[in-house]
Amino acid sequence: MSVYTQARYEGMQYHRCGQSGLKLPALSLGIWEIGANNWREFGTQKYFYRAFDLGITYFDLAHMYGPQLVDAENLVGEILHTMPRDELIIATGAGYQTDSAPYGERLSRKSLMVRLNQSLKRLRLDYVDIFYIHRPDPETPLEETMGTLDLILRQGKALYIGLSDFVGTSFLNAFTTLAEIGQETVTLSQTHYDLLNRNAETNLFSHTLRTGTGVLTPCPLAQWLLAEQHLNSDLSSTSLLSLYHHGQQQQSQQFRVELLDKLKQLDRLAQDRGQTLAQMALAWNLRHAAVTSVLIGMLTAEQMLKAVISLQNLSFSEQELQMIDEIISTPFSFSIPDEKGEE
Repeated sequence: MSVYTQARYEGMQYHRCGQSGLKLPALSLGIWEIGANNWREFGTQKYFYRAFDLGITYFDLAHMYGPQLVDAENLVGEILHTMPRDELIIATGAGYQTDSAPYGERLSRKSLMVRLNQSLKRLRLDYVDIFYIHRPDPETPLEETMGTLDLILRQGKALYIGLSDFVGTSFLNAFTTLAEIGQETVTLSQTHYDLLNRNAETNLFSHTLRTGTGVLTPCPLAQWLLAEQHLNSDLSSTSLLSLYHHGQQQQSQQFRVELLDKLKQLDRLAQDRGQTLAQMALAWNLRHAAVTSVLIGMLTAEQMLKAVISLQNLSFSEQELQMIDEIISTPFSFSIPDEKGEE
């Protein structure tokens, strides 16, 4: 389909990002798999056009995506010049290690400016819409990091600031520090949230709702475990379970059997709703008032269309929510215990 399909916004929902004026599509596209799957060979440009034609206007990148770290940004930079830039939301970020140089990771002023400038060069852009910092950095004063983000905003190299994997007091400290340093605040927070991992309900959502910060949730299908193609898989093999890491408990045979049983129970509930398991997982994620958009991976064209169709049924009855809670409740828990449980 043409990138200029005029009906592209009719089937997509757009949600206001917290208390900002920015609106994001309910479904956004993550580019972390682009290099690993050789998307250049499979018509990457047409894939991006198809996503855009479906109203998916947010593309999420980072300097470490792709098999050689910078492949994704270089490739997407080629494609962006064939698309209407003013209608796109382009995000990138920094913080994780990309090389062995002293400034190859973390959140110092030097590292952030170097990574952003490199990303802009690879993407062939004057600015990105959202610039994320990934994970807290205990080696850099928070005032230095937030001061650098304020500088980036004032220079016009980014329009909005996002936090990734900042939860509990880490989120609150970062939000408050940026607000005290400059006139802008954190617009978007990125955190994992899915049917099998609900930590964000206790360690982040109350904070983002109170501060007026939007939330973007990557991997809403739990690294594809919530995709219906796995329902007939042999969960005794480690290949499927390696997609979703939640500690040593996954190594037991009992864990695998119980996991498959719960996935099948969720699938039956999805069928009763007229959805696939993946569609229900997306809808369930978006039903939370804190969630602005979910970040889907590089799906096939058919899967991408089904994802958009899931937006036609985002409501859940109290009975359905109770059934879901019962299916995934303790003692069989998928939660990841860490400091992210802070209120």
